[in-house]
Amino acid sequence: MIEMKKKIILAVIAVFLVAAGIVTKVYWSEILSILPKIPAKTENTQITLIAHRGFSSVAPENTLAAIKEAGEASFYGAEFDIKLTADGEWVVFHDNSVNFRTNGEGNITEMTKEEACKLTIDKGYGLDEYPDEKIPTLEEALEGCKKAEVVPFIEIKLNAFHCKNGFILTNKRILGLCK
Repeated sequence: MIEMKKKIILAVIAVFLVAAGIVTKVYWSEILSILPKIPAKTENTQITLIAHRGFSSVAPENTLAAIKEAGEASFYGAEFDIKLTADGEWVVFHDNSVNFRTNGEGNITEMTKEEACKLTIDKGYGLDEYPDEKIPTLEEALEGCKKAEVVPFIEIKLNAFHCKNGFILTNKRILGLCK
């Protein structure tokens, strides 16, 4: 029991270091080798590792590359954020403004899906390996999770009311769109 507690503490520290960007892909396999192999769902499951914004300390956050890297690093799941574009489509992105993470300018909620998905991610980890990553759609991210064999954890980035083009989307409507 004490040995398992030590491994749990190590796992928590490892997840913190990955989230902080201190641990990268090079060290991840070594960390995984000291952690217990825990099935995805059992009564005894104590740790489930979920890659925040994909494996964002290895590849640009909220990209298909980050989701792929999460699968290759044996994460159980990949969390990513979605935003609604001006034409009512879901894209994978965290911020309102695209200025900081892409080669574009403006608010993602004021762009169409086509405009948003043409932007190239130019900030973040792993740009040398993934220089041409684009903003993916929700459908592309879900397909990426399927290929990487990770469970998607989706965070919807909206205010309580999202007013655009003369319609109001409430949380109830959003849930209906996700079914």
